[in-house]
Amino acid sequence: ETCDDGNLLNGDGCDASCQPPGCGSGVVTGTEQCDDGNLANGDGCSALCQRELLNPAVSPGDHYGSSVATIGTNLVVGAPDVDQPSAINTGRAYLVNGDPGVTLRTFLNPTPGAGDGFGHAVAAVGGTVIVSAPFDDTAGPDAVAVYLFNGATGALLTTFTNPAAGANDHFGWSLAVEGANIVIGAPRDE
Repeated sequence: ETCDDGNLLNGDGCDASCQPPGCGSGVVTGTEQCDDGNLANGDGCSALCQRELLNPAVSPGDHYGSSVATIGTNLVVGAPDVDQPSAINTGRAYLVNGDPGVTLRTFLNPTPGAGDGFGHAVAAVGGTVIVSAPFDDTAGPDAVAVYLFNGATGALLTTFTNPAAGANDHFGWSLAVEGANIVIGAPRDE
């Protein structure tokens, strides 16, 4: 019993089965993922008692969550417009524990430049995290780079660049995984 008010009436703060009634009671019941005792959004537990993934470094316009991928029970979350001290909109990606939503690791753009959009697309395969920067200028204007990181350590393993880089190719605009293969989209490559 999580509550007992001495009767079997519903609607008095403790239902007939001695459980607090629904979301906002402070006790997780039924289909609730969480219950923090209030019905407020933006505090990690929504007004519907579902977990919320919150940006660990909130700043207007970061676009946290614009790309999401799973890696086991964890999530990779892209925030392509996060600013770094050296440049605006360089981007970041985060490894987030799927339960309870705690940030485990932050992936920074290895070659930060203004407007790179690192985190525009994310994917995962095995224990590795893949993050794209479709506006990276490392191989040419907006020719892009895609980075492969060790998910456990955060170490950069390799960098993929467009083998036939051209201006505005947007190599890395989309990412997919097929078995152990990484598929990298370049919608403007000619």
